Amino acid sequence: MTTLFDRYVLGKYVHTFLILFVCIYGLFVVFDGFTNMDEFQEDSVSTVETITRMVKHYSFQSASIFSMIGAILGVVSSMIVFALLQKHSEIAPLLAAGVPVYRIVVPALLGMAFVNVLLIVNQEVIIPNISHHLLAPRNSTKKVQKQLDPVNDPATGVHISGSRLIVNDSTIEDVIFTLKANDLAKTLITMSAPKAHYQFETESQPSGWTLYNVEPTVDRVLDELTEKGRTIVSRSADGNGLFILTSLDFMELYNRNQSTQFATTRDLMKRVKAPAGNPLALRMQEMSLHSRLTAPILNILAILVAIPLVLRKESRGLIGNLALCATVLGVLFALTQASFFMGRANLIEPDIAAWTPVVMTGSCAAWVSAYIQS
Repeated sequence: MTTLFDRYVLGKYVHTFLILFVCIYGLFVVFDGFTNMDEFQEDSVSTVETITRMVKHYSFQSASIFSMIGAILGVVSSMIVFALLQKHSEIAPLLAAGVPVYRIVVPALLGMAFVNVLLIVNQEVIIPNISHHLLAPRNSTKKVQKQLDPVNDPATGVHISGSRLIVNDSTIEDVIFTLKANDLAKTLITMSAPKAHYQFETESQPSGWTLYNVEPTVDRVLDELTEKGRTIVSRSADGNGLFILTSLDFMELYNRNQSTQFATTRDLMKRVKAPAGNPLALRMQEMSLHSRLTAPILNILAILVAIPLVLRKESRGLIGNLALCATVLGVLFALTQASFFMGRANLIEPDIAAWTPVVMTGSCAAWVSAYIQS
């Protein structure tokens, strides 16, 4: 059950977090908007259309920015809130009344837990659904394209190649799908089409690619399929093309090294269990998976490091406490990034690279807990 003090501190925490986010995101919008104004205005027929493009672009970018700075702002907000409480002498009366010091820290932990929930929802629900908008150029009339590197789907055994990927409409141009002989087809089948459109997974249909104007013809391909092949390749819903089941989503094909930021944790687990592509991509996926599991823990531990340093007893002043807190958190952040780098560089195992910062931050939190006022 929350007390009046809990609600008071949580209110200040949310207020501080929102102010910091709005200020930082506002600076980003102003700087990036004025720097790239020519791109927004390109082929625009009116000022209203330009403003509409900017609003649409930066609305989607807010999710990406929140994912990058949300955890940092959560920790900084707790530092500011407890620094203000200390400055206004609001901590001493509680301690004098016999309130345990750990009880005073609870609102900050609740606030950080709420930020963790927002970050998880943002990463697991929002970003995967707007990933194509995040990759789109500022002028949405332009095509975002990239050369497609041939890849073999480890789950289905289908080989995928093509000339280029088009992000705007999730398609592959000049696509070629190859089915293995004596496995998916009676003989080796190479299916080509001018374009393949990616079908996202729904409740009634799995994810895969829809092809039209296929060579050889749809009927000929279906006749050459084995029983296993018919579970992978079927006639499209409208009956005019082919639908090919795949475990590789569009973003994984677009950038197998960096697309982890647009994937859900469930997708990452599937990719790790059935790796496709080069070892670097697999290592990046393993690192991303472990880091997502450790991120909420690290955020909570960072609060437990920050508050004892801000409310440090026998200190020379609040400014000194804040400086020391920022320095310690900066060192821990640098060590965390160094550990992640060694994991990506194959110097240490990905799980060790991701969980070592948790051990270091947890040890630091236990060490500095003795410095807090009591």
